[in-house]
Amino acid sequence: MTFRFIKLLHVLITLSILIGIFTGCGADKADFNASSSKSSPSEVPEDNTQKPPEDSGQEPPETVKTGKFPSLQDYIDVIVELEGLHEAAINRYDGMPVLEVPSALVSIATLPMYEILNLEDKDGRFEGIGFGSGMPEFIEKNGAQITFGRDGVREEDGFSPEDKKGDRIVEQGSLDGDKGSLRTEHYTERNGAKVNRYVIQSVLTDADSIALLYQYGKSGDRSNSTAVFLTAGKNHYNFVVATGDGDADFAEIPLSFTDAEDAVAAFEANGYTIDKTGGVKDGVYEVIES
Repeated sequence: MTFRFIKLLHVLITLSILIGIFTGCGADKADFNASSSKSSPSEVPEDNTQKPPEDSGQEPPETVKTGKFPSLQDYIDVIVELEGLHEAAINRYDGMPVLEVPSALVSIATLPMYEILNLEDKDGRFEGIGFGSGMPEFIEKNGAQITFGRDGVREEDGFSPEDKKGDRIVEQGSLDGDKGSLRTEHYTERNGAKVNRYVIQSVLTDADSIALLYQYGKSGDRSNSTAVFLTAGKNHYNFVVATGDGDADFAEIPLSFTDAEDAVAAFEANGYTIDKTGGVKDGVYEVIES
Protein backbone atom coordinates (compact mmCIF):
# COMPACT_ATOMS: atom_id res chain seq x y z
CA MET A 1 0.00 0.00 0.00
CA THR A 2 2.77 2.43 0.93
CA PHE A 3 4.72 1.80 -2.26
CA ARG A 4 1.57 2.09 -4.37
CA PHE A 5 0.61 5.42 -2.83
CA ILE A 6 4.09 6.93 -3.11
CA LYS A 7 4.16 5.90 -6.76
CA LEU A 8 0.80 7.53 -7.40
CA LEU A 9 1.90 10.61 -5.49
CA HIS A 10 4.94 10.90 -7.74
CA VAL A 11 2.67 10.72 -10.79
CA LEU A 12 0.42 13.36 -9.25
CA ILE A 13 3.28 15.80 -8.63
CA THR A 14 4.60 15.23 -12.14
CA LEU A 15 1.15 15.91 -13.52
CA SER A 16 0.93 19.17 -11.59
CA ILE A 17 4.23 20.26 -13.12
CA LEU A 18 3.02 19.32 -16.59
CA ILE A 19 -0.17 21.32 -16.09
CA GLY A 20 1.99 24.28 -15.14
CA ILE A 21 3.99 23.86 -18.32
CA PHE A 22 0.77 23.56 -20.31
CA THR A 23 -0.57 26.83 -18.92
CA GLY A 24 2.50 28.64 -20.17
CA CYS A 25 2.78 27.00 -23.55
CA GLY A 26 1.22 29.93 -25.37
CA ALA A 27 3.47 32.60 -23.91
CA ASP A 28 5.54 32.90 -27.06
CA LYS A 29 2.43 33.40 -29.17
CA ALA A 30 1.22 36.64 -27.64
CA ASP A 31 1.26 38.37 -31.02
CA PHE A 32 -0.91 35.79 -32.78
CA ASN A 33 -3.72 37.17 -34.92
CA ALA A 34 -6.64 37.63 -32.54
CA SER A 35 -9.12 37.01 -35.31
CA SER A 36 -7.83 33.49 -35.72
CA SER A 37 -8.54 32.61 -32.08
CA LYS A 38 -11.97 34.16 -31.70
CA SER A 39 -15.36 33.36 -33.08
CA SER A 40 -18.23 35.75 -33.17
CA PRO A 41 -21.41 34.80 -31.27
CA SER A 42 -23.08 34.01 -34.58
CA GLU A 43 -20.49 31.28 -35.15
CA VAL A 44 -21.31 29.42 -31.95
CA PRO A 45 -22.89 26.06 -32.80
CA GLU A 46 -26.47 25.65 -31.65
CA ASP A 47 -25.52 22.81 -29.34
CA ASN A 48 -22.07 23.31 -27.88
CA THR A 49 -22.68 21.63 -24.56
CA GLN A 50 -22.18 17.90 -24.26
CA LYS A 51 -22.71 16.36 -27.68
CA PRO A 52 -19.91 17.25 -30.09
CA PRO A 53 -19.58 14.39 -32.56
CA GLU A 54 -15.86 13.87 -32.23
CA ASP A 55 -14.45 10.82 -30.46
CA SER A 56 -11.18 11.25 -28.59
CA GLY A 57 -10.21 7.71 -29.54
CA GLN A 58 -9.43 6.91 -25.91
CA GLU A 59 -11.41 5.09 -23.28
CA PRO A 60 -12.23 6.67 -19.91
CA PRO A 61 -10.49 5.18 -16.86
CA GLU A 62 -11.86 1.91 -15.52
CA THR A 63 -12.90 3.45 -12.19
CA VAL A 64 -15.43 5.66 -13.99
CA LYS A 65 -17.30 2.61 -15.23
CA THR A 66 -17.86 1.34 -11.70
CA GLY A 67 -18.89 4.74 -10.35
CA LYS A 68 -17.25 3.88 -7.01
CA PHE A 69 -14.26 5.73 -5.58
CA PRO A 70 -12.71 4.30 -2.41
CA SER A 71 -10.07 7.03 -2.10
CA LEU A 72 -9.28 10.64 -2.98
CA GLN A 73 -6.49 9.35 -5.20
CA ASP A 74 -8.89 7.25 -7.29
CA TYR A 75 -11.30 10.14 -7.68
CA ILE A 76 -8.76 12.80 -8.61
CA ASP A 77 -7.10 10.39 -11.04
CA VAL A 78 -10.43 10.06 -12.86
CA ILE A 79 -10.96 13.83 -13.12
CA VAL A 80 -7.44 14.35 -14.47
CA GLU A 81 -7.72 11.44 -16.92
CA LEU A 82 -11.10 12.50 -18.29
CA GLU A 83 -9.86 16.05 -18.80
CA GLY A 84 -6.72 14.66 -20.40
CA LEU A 85 -8.60 12.66 -23.04
CA HIS A 86 -8.65 15.81 -25.17
CA GLU A 87 -5.08 16.89 -24.50
CA ALA A 88 -4.00 16.34 -28.10
CA ALA A 89 -6.67 18.70 -29.46
CA ILE A 90 -5.82 21.35 -26.87
CA ASN A 91 -2.10 21.12 -27.65
CA ARG A 92 -2.81 21.68 -31.34
CA TYR A 93 -4.51 24.99 -30.60
CA ASP A 94 -2.65 27.87 -32.26
CA GLY A 95 -3.10 30.42 -29.52
CA MET A 96 -3.22 30.91 -25.78
CA PRO A 97 -5.24 28.12 -24.13
CA VAL A 98 -7.71 29.07 -21.41
CA LEU A 99 -5.55 29.21 -18.29
CA GLU A 100 -8.42 29.19 -15.81
CA VAL A 101 -9.37 25.56 -16.54
CA PRO A 102 -6.03 23.89 -15.66
CA SER A 103 -5.70 26.32 -12.75
CA ALA A 104 -8.94 24.95 -11.33
CA LEU A 105 -7.63 21.40 -11.73
CA VAL A 106 -4.34 22.22 -10.03
CA SER A 107 -6.32 23.41 -7.01
CA ILE A 108 -7.53 19.86 -6.34
CA ALA A 109 -4.57 17.92 -7.74
CA THR A 110 -2.85 17.65 -4.37
CA LEU A 111 -5.88 16.54 -2.31
CA PRO A 112 -4.68 12.90 -2.27
CA MET A 113 -1.75 14.03 -0.12
CA TYR A 114 -4.15 13.93 2.82
CA GLU A 115 -4.09 10.15 2.46
CA ILE A 116 -0.46 10.07 3.57
CA LEU A 117 -2.00 10.20 7.05
CA ASN A 118 -3.76 6.90 6.32
CA LEU A 119 -1.42 4.85 4.16
CA GLU A 120 -3.04 1.59 5.26
CA ASP A 121 -6.40 2.82 3.94
CA LYS A 122 -8.31 2.00 7.12
CA ASP A 123 -11.60 3.38 8.38
CA GLY A 124 -11.29 5.92 11.18
CA ARG A 125 -9.91 9.39 11.86
CA PHE A 126 -6.22 10.13 11.37
CA GLU A 127 -4.43 13.35 12.31
CA GLY A 128 -0.95 14.71 11.83
CA ILE A 129 1.21 17.41 10.29
CA GLY A 130 0.61 17.68 6.56
CA PHE A 131 3.40 16.48 4.30
CA GLY A 132 3.11 19.50 2.01
CA SER A 133 1.50 22.13 4.23
CA GLY A 134 3.41 21.64 7.48
CA MET A 135 0.11 22.33 9.26
CA PRO A 136 -2.25 20.22 11.36
CA GLU A 137 -4.36 18.06 9.06
CA PHE A 138 -6.87 15.24 9.36
CA ILE A 139 -8.60 12.68 7.20
CA GLU A 140 -11.58 10.61 8.29
CA LYS A 141 -12.71 7.57 6.32
CA ASN A 142 -15.87 5.51 6.60
CA GLY A 143 -15.87 3.26 3.58
CA ALA A 144 -16.25 5.51 0.54
CA GLN A 145 -17.25 8.49 2.70
CA ILE A 146 -14.17 10.64 3.29
CA THR A 147 -13.76 14.01 4.99
CA PHE A 148 -10.50 15.91 5.26
CA GLY A 149 -9.07 19.29 6.15
CA ARG A 150 -6.43 21.50 7.69
CA ASP A 151 -6.35 24.50 9.97
CA GLY A 152 -3.03 26.17 10.69
CA VAL A 153 -1.06 29.39 10.75
CA ARG A 154 1.63 30.25 8.22
CA GLU A 155 4.93 30.48 10.09
CA GLU A 156 6.70 32.58 7.47
CA ASP A 157 5.98 34.49 4.28
CA GLY A 158 5.21 32.22 1.36
CA PHE A 159 6.59 32.12 -2.16
CA SER A 160 3.76 34.33 -3.40
CA PRO A 161 3.60 37.96 -2.18
CA GLU A 162 0.00 37.17 -1.24
CA ASP A 163 1.12 34.61 1.36
CA LYS A 164 1.97 36.37 4.62
CA LYS A 165 3.40 35.14 7.89
CA GLY A 166 0.58 34.79 10.41
CA ASP A 167 -2.10 33.97 7.84
CA ARG A 168 -4.56 31.32 8.94
CA ILE A 169 -5.03 28.63 6.28
CA VAL A 170 -8.21 26.56 6.41
CA GLU A 171 -9.39 23.77 4.12
CA GLN A 172 -12.35 21.47 4.58
CA GLY A 173 -13.67 18.96 2.12
CA SER A 174 -15.55 15.74 1.60
CA LEU A 175 -15.80 12.95 -0.96
CA ASP A 176 -18.87 10.78 -1.41
CA GLY A 177 -17.17 7.92 -3.19
CA ASP A 178 -20.46 6.08 -3.72
CA LYS A 179 -22.03 8.98 -5.62
CA GLY A 180 -18.83 10.26 -7.22
CA SER A 181 -19.15 13.75 -5.79
CA LEU A 182 -16.56 16.01 -4.17
CA ARG A 183 -16.62 19.41 -2.49
CA THR A 184 -13.71 21.28 -0.98
CA GLU A 185 -13.37 24.82 0.35
CA HIS A 186 -10.08 26.58 0.99
CA TYR A 187 -9.52 30.05 2.39
CA THR A 188 -6.89 32.36 3.84
CA GLU A 189 -7.80 34.48 6.85
CA ARG A 190 -5.84 37.56 7.91
CA ASN A 191 -6.70 39.70 10.92
CA GLY A 192 -9.95 37.80 11.31
CA ALA A 193 -11.19 38.36 7.74
CA LYS A 194 -11.02 36.15 4.64
CA VAL A 195 -8.62 37.58 2.06
CA ASN A 196 -9.07 34.84 -0.54
CA ARG A 197 -11.19 31.73 -0.91
CA TYR A 198 -12.08 29.06 -3.41
CA VAL A 199 -14.72 26.36 -3.54
CA ILE A 200 -14.60 23.39 -5.89
CA GLN A 201 -17.46 21.00 -6.54
CA SER A 202 -17.35 18.05 -8.92
CA VAL A 203 -19.60 15.14 -9.75
CA LEU A 204 -19.61 12.07 -11.96
CA THR A 205 -22.51 12.82 -14.30
CA ASP A 206 -22.83 9.53 -16.18
CA ALA A 207 -20.82 6.47 -17.12
CA ASP A 208 -17.90 8.43 -18.56
CA SER A 209 -18.27 12.13 -17.73
CA ILE A 210 -17.54 14.59 -14.98
CA ALA A 211 -18.70 18.13 -14.26
CA LEU A 212 -16.61 20.54 -12.21
CA LEU A 213 -17.41 24.00 -10.82
CA TYR A 214 -14.66 26.25 -9.44
CA GLN A 215 -15.29 29.59 -7.74
CA TYR A 216 -12.58 31.93 -6.49
CA GLY A 217 -12.80 35.27 -4.74
CA LYS A 218 -10.28 37.79 -3.46
CA SER A 219 -10.93 40.66 -1.04
CA GLY A 220 -9.06 43.93 -0.64
CA ASP A 221 -8.17 46.85 -2.88
CA ARG A 222 -8.34 44.64 -5.97
CA SER A 223 -11.25 42.42 -5.03
CA ASN A 224 -12.53 40.15 -7.77
CA SER A 225 -14.23 36.83 -8.33
CA THR A 226 -14.00 34.10 -10.96
CA ALA A 227 -16.18 31.12 -11.82
CA VAL A 228 -15.13 28.23 -14.05
CA PHE A 229 -17.23 25.31 -15.25
CA LEU A 230 -15.85 22.25 -17.02
CA THR A 231 -17.57 19.16 -18.32
CA ALA A 232 -15.43 16.43 -19.85
CA GLY A 233 -15.87 12.89 -21.08
CA LYS A 234 -14.87 10.56 -23.86
CA ASN A 235 -16.85 12.42 -26.51
CA HIS A 236 -17.11 15.94 -25.14
CA TYR A 237 -15.10 18.74 -23.53
CA ASN A 238 -16.71 22.11 -22.82
CA PHE A 239 -15.97 25.00 -20.48
CA VAL A 240 -17.30 28.35 -19.32
CA VAL A 241 -15.24 31.08 -17.65
CA ALA A 242 -16.90 34.06 -15.97
CA THR A 243 -15.79 37.01 -13.86
CA GLY A 244 -17.58 39.10 -11.25
CA ASP A 245 -17.34 41.96 -8.79
CA GLY A 246 -17.45 39.73 -5.73
CA ASP A 247 -14.77 39.00 -3.15
CA ALA A 248 -13.76 36.18 -0.81
CA ASP A 249 -17.27 36.10 0.64
CA PHE A 250 -18.88 35.19 -2.70
CA ALA A 251 -22.12 33.22 -2.65
CA GLU A 252 -21.55 29.57 -3.52
CA ILE A 253 -23.41 28.31 -6.59
CA PRO A 254 -24.73 24.76 -6.12
CA LEU A 255 -23.52 22.37 -8.82
CA SER A 256 -27.03 21.40 -9.94
CA PHE A 257 -26.24 21.49 -13.67
CA THR A 258 -24.07 19.33 -15.90
CA ASP A 259 -23.78 21.16 -19.23
CA ALA A 260 -22.20 24.41 -20.37
CA GLU A 261 -25.43 26.05 -21.45
CA ASP A 262 -26.92 25.73 -17.97
CA ALA A 263 -23.62 26.92 -16.46
CA VAL A 264 -23.88 30.15 -18.46
CA ALA A 265 -27.40 30.71 -17.15
CA ALA A 266 -26.36 29.97 -13.55
CA PHE A 267 -23.35 32.29 -13.72
CA GLU A 268 -25.37 35.16 -15.16
CA ALA A 269 -28.13 34.66 -12.60
CA ASN A 270 -25.52 35.08 -9.87
CA GLY A 271 -24.11 38.33 -11.22
CA TYR A 272 -21.16 37.01 -13.23
CA THR A 273 -20.21 38.18 -16.71
CA ILE A 274 -19.31 35.46 -19.19
CA ASP A 275 -15.71 35.89 -20.31
CA LYS A 276 -15.02 32.81 -22.42
CA THR A 277 -16.75 29.65 -23.57
CA GLY A 278 -15.51 26.86 -25.76
CA GLY A 279 -14.34 23.31 -25.88
CA VAL A 280 -13.42 20.60 -28.36
CA LYS A 281 -15.62 20.21 -31.45
CA ASP A 282 -14.82 17.80 -34.29
CA GLY A 283 -11.40 17.29 -32.73
CA VAL A 284 -10.62 21.02 -32.72
CA TYR A 285 -10.18 23.09 -29.57
CA GLU A 286 -11.97 26.43 -29.81
CA VAL A 287 -12.15 29.50 -27.57
CA ILE A 288 -15.00 31.96 -27.93
CA GLU A 289 -14.45 35.26 -26.15
CA SER A 290 -17.50 37.27 -25.16
